[in-house]
Amino acid sequence: MPLDARCAALIRALRELCPGVLPEAPLPPGEPGRPVPVQPEQFGQLAAVAVRQAAALAMLGRLPVRDEDLPGAVIWEDGGAALAVGLAQLQVAVTEGNVTVTVPVYCDQLPRREGRVHVTFAVGAPGRPAGLLAATTTEPEGPRVVVEAWGEQLTALAWQAVLDTAAGIAGHAGTDPDGAPLVATALVAAKDRLEVLPQARHAFDRMPTGRAIVR
Repeated sequence: MPLDARCAALIRALRELCPGVLPEAPLPPGEPGRPVPVQPEQFGQLAAVAVRQAAALAMLGRLPVRDEDLPGAVIWEDGGAALAVGLAQLQVAVTEGNVTVTVPVYCDQLPRREGRVHVTFAVGAPGRPAGLLAATTTEPEGPRVVVEAWGEQLTALAWQAVLDTAAGIAGHAGTDPDGAPLVATALVAAKDRLEVLPQARHAFDRMPTGRAIVR
């Protein structure tokens, strides 16, 4: 199931479980909605789909018709070095104020030829808003031979997965008066959940009627 379909299903379930939590009517320009709570496991499943779709677009320039045809892994090469990255097994864990993305990696230099790289982002927490700003360490946690050579790329992959997932969730939470999907403007990590704050585009960023994408 594509990321958009999974996000739409998540939002439908939330509307049924908690009526009135998400806006039914379009939000005025610049108006924030209520935070959308997502369980870490759900967020991780969406993030894995997001990175697989990004890989398909990079390799093929389009998305496959079937979700089963999305790549489950990619191979990065740099000169004589190569690293296989498991996309389908990407996972997300949450503690208050932190989101950790775990990425499986494979290469000949690792014991048993496999390992795990953990990229932790300090984000907003309850009572400590941070918008979409995040901080992380210079290198992620994982096998030295991998993080020294591929740490920056793995960090970028993990953060893009988080952003794409947040954008997908916000986009299905409602629309603005032009029918354009809401955008993600904040991410909060609580002890047991992630919260995505959707917001209508500001007046200067509005999409005229006819250009908006209605989902």
